[in-house]
Amino acid sequence: MVPQNSNMIGSVLLLAFHFPPENHIASERPRRFYKYLPRFRYDVLVVTASAQAGMDPQKNVVCVADEARSKWAHPWSFALRTLFKPFVRKDSLRWAVASYEAAARLILENRVCAIVSTSPPIISNVVAGLLKKRYGIAWLADFRDPIVGNPGRSRSKVSRLRDAIVERWSFRHANIVIANTDAALEMWKRTYPHSAAKMHVIWNGFDREDSLGPLPLPQRGYRLLSHVGGMPIVRYPGLVLSSLRRLVHHGHLSRESFRVRLVGPLEEGWARDPSLVAELVRWGCLEYDGRMIPKKEAEQEMASADSLLLLDWLSESGATQVPAKLFEYVRIGRPILAVTTRGSPAERLLQRSGIPYCSIYPDDRAEDIDQKILHFLSVPTEPVVANEWFWKEFDAVPQTQRLASLIASVESCHHETQPCLEGA
Repeated sequence: MVPQNSNMIGSVLLLAFHFPPENHIASERPRRFYKYLPRFRYDVLVVTASAQAGMDPQKNVVCVADEARSKWAHPWSFALRTLFKPFVRKDSLRWAVASYEAAARLILENRVCAIVSTSPPIISNVVAGLLKKRYGIAWLADFRDPIVGNPGRSRSKVSRLRDAIVERWSFRHANIVIANTDAALEMWKRTYPHSAAKMHVIWNGFDREDSLGPLPLPQRGYRLLSHVGGMPIVRYPGLVLSSLRRLVHHGHLSRESFRVRLVGPLEEGWARDPSLVAELVRWGCLEYDGRMIPKKEAEQEMASADSLLLLDWLSESGATQVPAKLFEYVRIGRPILAVTTRGSPAERLLQRSGIPYCSIYPDDRAEDIDQKILHFLSVPTEPVVANEWFWKEFDAVPQTQRLASLIASVESCHHETQPCLEGA
């Protein structure tokens, strides 16, 4: 049992497959909630797949490794195995069952007021929903990405059916559904109008206590454009790379004047046009090695680039998300080249932030893209401090306060409604 501070309202159970110290962008949002919810009188208990190695393990964090094998001890475990085995990865299924068991123990041992699940993977929502059903504890489903319509998910018939079933089930049974952009929120309201009252938005953001800013630029004879972070197939930078090749071929740009650097892991098959990539590499204009690097090293790569490349997730209905790295890019303050759609959440954020940027759209004509990139490469690289709107809107503390308010609106610890489940 976790000792309960008398000043605390109760404990929130956070189901987060990704969590620090794992070097994964999906770890950052739950980390901020974990860090700041205690300011609003909620202890946080975490169940995660992230190994908690080291001399200073994080308080109240239980690791259930995704390769753990469960004994399928609970009735709901059998249901999970039967219903979802055809639809989920083997490791995430095992994690789901083991995390259900670990979470159940925490619920029985602590004064748990609410469950917050953050996804993907979507199986964390299933675990949270089953825990709610068994223990009657309020459930807040936090979606870092939408499920249906997400261009990063499999488009097979089985996968699309699974996604639709889990999303509809989550929206029906969760007490609160949280989107991370206004565009995703509006899309959901159109799709699930009967659940609109339970839908809310908490944007991604940043922690002011994480030091991040521009570094002095080294002396070099070229303009460095860097993309820092993993690159799935849906974020292929082909529009930019094709334009740079055209500009060189037409004599508008010299090979020595620019370099594109892709920093981070690359999904297999990311280079949809291998000949284009090979030509730019041969010229010395494109660098990549596909390595996963430590967070601090990645931040140094961002902070020492002349300009930064943002690749939005595009879908048939337009972009609904904001790549999490944009909040880091804006804090550095150097020019940002964004591949996105008109009026996307990412573009609107850039417009309001005050940071120099240029947007390239998939339906732009080739000659228009070339002109945009030529202009972008002439923009001064002196860093610009984002305006006060950005610093207030996306700060982790008020965002977590918003989450705390949502928890308070539905929590299961109001003594006038029902008692909490305490020590077994």
